[in-house]
Amino acid sequence: MKIRWTFAFGGLLFLASCTSAQERLSVATQNCVAETAIKYRPLRVVSTVAPITSLIAQVVGEASAEVVGLVPEGTNSHTFEPPPSAAQVLETADVVFMNGLVLEEPTKDLAQDNVGDQTVICELGTQVLPRDQWLFDFSFPEEGGKPNPHLWTNPPMAKSYAEVIRDVLVQVDPKNASSYEANFAALAGVIDELDAAMTDATATIPVERRLLLTYHDAYAYFARHYDWTVVGAIQPSSFDEPTPRDVADLISQVRIKQVPAVFGSEVFPSSVLEQIGRETGARYIDVLRDDDLPGGPGDRLGLAGLDGRHIRELSGGQQQRVFVARAMFGKPDVLLLDEPTSGVDVRTRHEVLHLLHDLHDKGTTIVLTTHDLNGLASHLPRLVCLNREVIADGPPRETLIPEVLERTYGAPLHVLEHGGMPIVLDHDYEASEIMRDAAREIRSERTEQR
Repeated sequence: MKIRWTFAFGGLLFLASCTSAQERLSVATQNCVAETAIKYRPLRVVSTVAPITSLIAQVVGEASAEVVGLVPEGTNSHTFEPPPSAAQVLETADVVFMNGLVLEEPTKDLAQDNVGDQTVICELGTQVLPRDQWLFDFSFPEEGGKPNPHLWTNPPMAKSYAEVIRDVLVQVDPKNASSYEANFAALAGVIDELDAAMTDATATIPVERRLLLTYHDAYAYFARHYDWTVVGAIQPSSFDEPTPRDVADLISQVRIKQVPAVFGSEVFPSSVLEQIGRETGARYIDVLRDDDLPGGPGDRLGLAGLDGRHIRELSGGQQQRVFVARAMFGKPDVLLLDEPTSGVDVRTRHEVLHLLHDLHDKGTTIVLTTHDLNGLASHLPRLVCLNREVIADGPPRETLIPEVLERTYGAPLHVLEHGGMPIVLDHDYEASEIMRDAAREIRSERTEQR
């Protein structure tokens, strides 16, 4: 049972045909080219699966861009259906990055129906992998028309993804181009080191022993690059549990080939691999991450290296991250938060929001307050505006309006709408030449749309 979210001027930003798969691939967006640049406000980037969201976040770094991942970590991206709230997020996106190769079709359909005319939709896998290098196998048969889409588990291909991400971000947000270039260079260096380490480690294993049996079929491109043989994957192409006959065949295959280890997945937990390990003597390893990211709340909130330090020694932003992480570690039934993103940077703010989504997805009720109208409140599904009494209760487009805001804050606030999202300006915004130009540009865009 899902518990409905309630927000006191705050909440959580979360994220969801009849043509054949081959026809879809033939019309997939592949240019990943921006026609216009974003000015006067942070870039809004939306992505799909967690590994792609992570690559984007590392290229963005501390630049003033907002990154939102639609597919929650630990979710089967092959069967993920985006919720209706995802449409609102996509409406305001400047760039939508997805894997492509027919992985996220429901999300792609939703994006194409809701994004603006100038929004860039970039399918990274379709962009970097030529058709003659697509891999089809037991989970992704060629007659089905859907190639294996898991390019990101192969480090050089992950680097190619990051390179395309950098190029698109530089085009659409040139004011932060130097940051994107520097962040990509740092990330590429780490990936190159990982690739070299994997090559050296693989060289220590005889070719005939390089046998890979996993639960989820996510390592085809990894295996091709490092010269491994994928013996099989437990999970059928339907993503159901394997039949007893499937399990018996795999046990026989493991024994015949003398496979030394079988790898499970934290995204797709199953007792089948443990059974295969027991009956064959193969080592069972259950901490593999393929569609998910490593680390708990503390890691994702950037708390590494802060252990052993007194709370008074931490900065305001660090203290805020510690408080949020401590609340999340408790796995409460009801979580009350006061200004949880106050004093943190954009990237940490989104990590906080994604972690809160994870808690909500597991049944936690969350109530939080915020005064961050543009960075947080305007993205939320429901707002309650309070000033001694309930002034308004509803979605942002109904609550972030001048008359409600004036009653809430006791001062006039101007509201513009851009890409379906309200933008709140304070009463003296006309004194700012930059804000006047921004307002003029937004009004012009709205006039053209009409």
